[in-house]
Amino acid sequence: MPACALLSDSEIGKMTGRRSYTKAEGVQLRDGGSSCTWDTGVNINLFSGPKSAAQHEAMLKAFKQEKTPRQPVAGIGDSAYATAWMGNKYQGNHAVLVVRKGAHTMGISLQAEGAETPQSVQPNLMTVAKAALAKL
Repeated sequence: MPACALLSDSEIGKMTGRRSYTKAEGVQLRDGGSSCTWDTGVNINLFSGPKSAAQHEAMLKAFKQEKTPRQPVAGIGDSAYATAWMGNKYQGNHAVLVVRKGAHTMGISLQAEGAETPQSVQPNLMTVAKAALAKL
């Protein structure tokens, strides 16, 4: 299933409280994954199959995010962890949630905007993640 098929533009807008101006943009990732980016600051990367966790880790390594501290999160999927990616002059700060459910591994991120912090957008991120997981 492509990542963009999990949630509609209007669903993302309602869950984040942010207005969307363009349609979501999806791409195929190497190793069979897919990625979807919404202009509301949400991104979902989805890998499926028996190697989905390893594929997701390889993607993190490619972006030099594999050593970012991880906090376990209970009550969502089979296993999950939260982290934050601190931006640079090219990208902003993001709250990130990585969830495994069955043969799927999904990384969901929500960009903090303005005075927001990755921690302050975590509740909206959890809402998006739970809605996406319900469709797997």
